[in-house]
Amino acid sequence: PVTFGERQTEVFLGYEGKEDKNYSEETAKRIDVEVKSIILEAEEMAKNILMKYKEVLERVTKELIKKETLEREEYEKLLVV
Repeated sequence: PVTFGERQTEVFLGYEGKEDKNYSEETAKRIDVEVKSIILEAEEMAKNILMKYKEVLERVTKELIKKETLEREEYEKLLVV
């Protein structure tokens, strides 16, 4: 997990125990706003990529539904825009 500030304990199996933060509530809010902004930007980029290559994705999907597997050469031919 990504954390901000100094860590006093070790992370065990992905669980971070309740710790005192060594940064202010205002800093925590700013971190939350920035994280939300990054996530929304990444989501928008992903949507744009999917829309840009929608036709290619549909071709690959149709072939995979028909054949279940594709050889590399078949797959590469489908990628040509």
